[in-house]
Amino acid sequence: MSVKIDYQYPPTVGEAVGDIQSIANGAALTIRPDEGVVWMIEFLSYGGACTIAYTDGTLSNTIDTLAAAGVIEKAEYRISNAEYLTITNTSGGAATFGYRGYIVNQV
Repeated sequence: MSVKIDYQYPPTVGEAVGDIQSIANGAALTIRPDEGVVWMIEFLSYGGACTIAYTDGTLSNTIDTLAAAGVIEKAEYRISNAEYLTITNTSGGAATFGYRGYIVNQV
């Protein structure tokens, strides 16, 4: 038996999200939606050496440590306000980092 859910704010799927920024050495680009929103991040670009981590702000798991500029395509990182991504610049100088994805759910 299925139950129909009557959403006050129905889920939104497909709206694009993304950003590109110059990040100082040792600083991080934080990829984190607002409370109640879930994103699927499918593309990361990094302009230099970096560490990509999945975190809740207290505990972090390193996804990858990269030595040079490049991209990660078809990543499919599902993130929320509580569990999100950081890209920390370890290149020794400022570098450009970015991401692209879409909204999976929004309340």
